[in-house]
Amino acid sequence: MRAIAAIAIGILVAFAQLSSGQNVSLAAPNQFAINVDADGNAVHGYDTVAYFALGSAAKGDPRFAHTWKGARWLFTTAGHRDMFAADPERYAPRIGGFCAVGAVNGTMVEVDPRMWLIIRDRLYLYLNANVRQSALDNLEDSTKAAEAEWTKLQSRPQ
Repeated sequence: MRAIAAIAIGILVAFAQLSSGQNVSLAAPNQFAINVDADGNAVHGYDTVAYFALGSAAKGDPRFAHTWKGARWLFTTAGHRDMFAADPERYAPRIGGFCAVGAVNGTMVEVDPRMWLIIRDRLYLYLNANVRQSALDNLEDSTKAAEAEWTKLQSRPQ
């Protein structure tokens, strides 16, 4: 059953990539495998603490920036920046900020930071709404598989 679910998720991700019209080539991680945009911002400049504190995706402000693991993290307030700086592992997205379902398929896929879930107090990001829904439909298996594949992806030569 798990194999069938993994194949179904893989097909869904491939279809979403082809039909979305967005650039979904492998994102270029920095030396710490954090998904950054062209400006070096993690999570496309979204405030990762806001997902937890506000329950929503919120664009960060460059005035409230913090550098961690070679990436610039932006926040909506100085308080959110300070919360992140005190415990970045708690607030940083899992899978390096890449699509959690993409990781299941062994790829580092871009995300839409508005497509997210907090699972067991951890932040996961997704390519789009369809891929996020596929993760919800098979939550336990997709999360475990993403974490296992992420370990393998990080050890691959760049």
